[in-house]
Amino acid sequence: MKKTENSPLVTIGVPVYNGEEYIIEALESIREQTYTNFECHIVNNASTDKTKELVSNFVKKDSRFTLHTYAEFMDIATNWNRTVQYIKKETIYFQIVAADDIIYPDAIESYIMLMEKHSGAGIASAYRLYGKSVKGYGLDYFDGNYRDGKEMLLKHLKNEVSITGSVTQNFYKVEYLKKLSFYPEIYIPDNIHFDTRLAYEMLFISDLAFSFKILSLTRIHPDSVTSTIVRKLSTKILARENMLNRFRKSFPELNKHYSIARRRYAYFLVMNYLTLNLKNIRWHKKNLKRKITFSEFIAGVFSENIFSRLVSRINKRYISL
Repeated sequence: MKKTENSPLVTIGVPVYNGEEYIIEALESIREQTYTNFECHIVNNASTDKTKELVSNFVKKDSRFTLHTYAEFMDIATNWNRTVQYIKKETIYFQIVAADDIIYPDAIESYIMLMEKHSGAGIASAYRLYGKSVKGYGLDYFDGNYRDGKEMLLKHLKNEVSITGSVTQNFYKVEYLKKLSFYPEIYIPDNIHFDTRLAYEMLFISDLAFSFKILSLTRIHPDSVTSTIVRKLSTKILARENMLNRFRKSFPELNKHYSIARRRYAYFLVMNYLTLNLKNIRWHKKNLKRKITFSEFIAGVFSENIFSRLVSRINKRYISL
């Protein structure tokens, strides 16, 4: 798609810290986009490796790319929020590309073509490659590319769909980002999954445009946040508790799911105490805002142990016969 006078401007943020191994591949994937009317701002979070040197050489080759180096190291959410300040008044769309991810050549063009046809879409997404696996489930191709945002949010919270799992796969309309009460601090550091929180908040106030293509790749490597934090500390269990609590007043039917999530959280903590997983215990104790009650611990132990869950599955099978 060639640039025209009516081509909407896209601002892309690439936050990075010590990303020398993958950053150039990420930037090359942006430069190779079929859609050309974009600006890319690389936000260097006081990297101590060769990131600054490598990116400095790269931006000399293309005026659409700009490097911003910060001397003060900040947490991930704060550094991601730094990218938002580079959104211009004329910017229509915004995307963050993780410094170790890749977007495929027609990604931006695909998102824009869908969103331009549907003014109510504040967020666009697509399938993504996660290592060797394709991520994203729950949507029927024959139901079309446009979905009601609140319906998609509810389905996400009930684990019936999953199509917003990576920051790189989500594409936003700035008009709707600005409607968020916490704009321009769009990434709230209440837990490590603040990118998912943003996607959910956007589904709450706008609709979804979805491309049934694989438009991005989430790289798996030992130094990624997923490998070093998410998996080791089991942070998703906290994220789910947070998300359900955030939206259960708007969707009362989520109260049941919230109670189950709390019981599973209680059982998770008990197992960590029994296995003396002190690092996990300390992290969750620090970050869990609504402490697990004694009754929730009791309910969790009796309802979430292996035997109880096996009996529950057997009962469901008999009921379905």
